[in-house]
Amino acid sequence: MVDTFVTPRQNPMVRFFRRRATQLLLLAAALALTLSVVLSGERAFIALLAFTLLLPATLISLLIRWRPSRVARRTAQDSRLGWRRLLYLVSAGVAATTLICLILGVGAFGTAVGIVLLTAGLLLLPPTIILSLLALSMGARIRLGGTAFDPRKQLGKEQPDPGERVLYQAEVHWAVFIPAILVLALSVLLTVAPLGTFGQVAAIMLYVIVFPGVAAYAMGIFFDTELWVTPGHLIAETGLVAVHSRVVPRHVIQALGVYYSWPGRLLGYGWLVVTLDDGSCFFVPGIVDPEGVRAFLDSQPVETSAA
Repeated sequence: MVDTFVTPRQNPMVRFFRRRATQLLLLAAALALTLSVVLSGERAFIALLAFTLLLPATLISLLIRWRPSRVARRTAQDSRLGWRRLLYLVSAGVAATTLICLILGVGAFGTAVGIVLLTAGLLLLPPTIILSLLALSMGARIRLGGTAFDPRKQLGKEQPDPGERVLYQAEVHWAVFIPAILVLALSVLLTVAPLGTFGQVAAIMLYVIVFPGVAAYAMGIFFDTELWVTPGHLIAETGLVAVHSRVVPRHVIQALGVYYSWPGRLLGYGWLVVTLDDGSCFFVPGIVDPEGVRAFLDSQPVETSAA
């Protein structure tokens, strides 16, 4: 049977590199590791960065080639999940590379190779944390059937009320990633700045400790924050991996507040603060035009019968 997923007229050179991609990446990673050991100064640092990129790329290529038929021959119905499968493979490859580098680096600590491997493992640690959290979040959404508004699920009813339709769905602004980008840029600036050991230590602390936390918080806002308005309810979902859903009857909402950070004021996004009649409150972060959301809620009549 002819494999329809392979182009018969493909360039022989391209076909060769596709078939030997894993071996070529492994060879390049070994060469970069050797250069990072034998060279010194800026050239050794560049070789270390190349090794840090090439080794996980090698494992990711190996994982992809390990299950080519399943990925290539997925049905049209499953094609929507193809990027999630790729995310899982990338996360597994980066996590395995980090673990290997850290274990071998600690075992060979004191040698040039051990220091290079340990440094590469530390450089890969933040991407490992971020990709793992994102993969876990996407996996939870697949198992739960996604988070698109479903009145029966959200309101705990077998049949939704006829009036429980979505009147408004808020959007989350991409600029929630600005703090993470600034932290990453600052760590790079401290690395290349002529500040000596102090700058390098500060850059490592920002990259290894601060950056993963800030990036994970931004991902939790961007990927797992939802806000819907129905005639009788305000439905909000927040959180990363563990998503917290709140279904609030609109007639118990006492006040709506808006909070802007300085980038939010410039780019038009902020936090919507919801205060209930029992004195409790919660906020929904990263919402595009929160003033518009508040104005819409104030302008829409509340249907208490839907509660």
